[in-house]
Amino acid sequence: MPMSSGPLYGSAVPSQQGDHSGLVTAPIPSPTLGVELDGVQEINTNNKRKREEQSSSAFSAAQAQQQPMVVDRSLRNEAERFCNTLEEEMRRHETLMLSTVEAMVEKRLLAKDQEIMHNWGVNCELGERLRTLYMEAEAWRMDAQSKQTEANVLRADLERALAQQAVRYHGSGSREGEGEDDAESCCWGDYHEAFCRGKEVETPVVEPPVTGAGMCKACGENAPVVVLLPCRHLSVCGPCAEAASGCPSCGCAKQGSIYINFS
Repeated sequence: MPMSSGPLYGSAVPSQQGDHSGLVTAPIPSPTLGVELDGVQEINTNNKRKREEQSSSAFSAAQAQQQPMVVDRSLRNEAERFCNTLEEEMRRHETLMLSTVEAMVEKRLLAKDQEIMHNWGVNCELGERLRTLYMEAEAWRMDAQSKQTEANVLRADLERALAQQAVRYHGSGSREGEGEDDAESCCWGDYHEAFCRGKEVETPVVEPPVTGAGMCKACGENAPVVVLLPCRHLSVCGPCAEAASGCPSCGCAKQGSIYINFS
């Protein structure tokens, strides 16, 4: 604390010798000493101010030097945070894209699986129909072979009967005297024999003479043109063959018939 430069007054203190009769006066410093103390204090204050100013200048210089480093550090931190954010967004976008692609692929695979199953069912159905058609074709083929065999037998019988009839016709010179048994299971003439053998006829068509022996055994009016099965008798005409339930010559039950075209 700075001392006053005015006059100083001493204070009375008791005597150490126990004499209470008088007071001892303390020494009083001189005015010159106070002036010196004030100058020293002012110098110290100036020095302190200079040190503070120097310290402040040094601090400002240090701050000025550290400011670019702080800015650089801040920029690096911002750049790192931006990169992290960008990477996170890219990962999120990639995850979303992968999820979308996987959903589309799964949907298409499911559609393909359904199409494959549908095609497999169609193929199975077509295969079953093909097997059924093959079995039907085999049945028709076997039936056709059976019918062909039966037709060949009938053709042979007809050819043989026609040959016998031709021999008899040429031998007698007339068909008037022939028995009814011969007329029941035969045709007439060389032309009909050639027709049954599958040969071409170059001669004009000659109608066979119609007599009582060569008439339909059912109505007696038309010529017989239908062979009844299984007796193989040529004994009825077309209308009577449709209505007949059996052969009028032998009485055998009719199981089928063959129409012979003489024209």
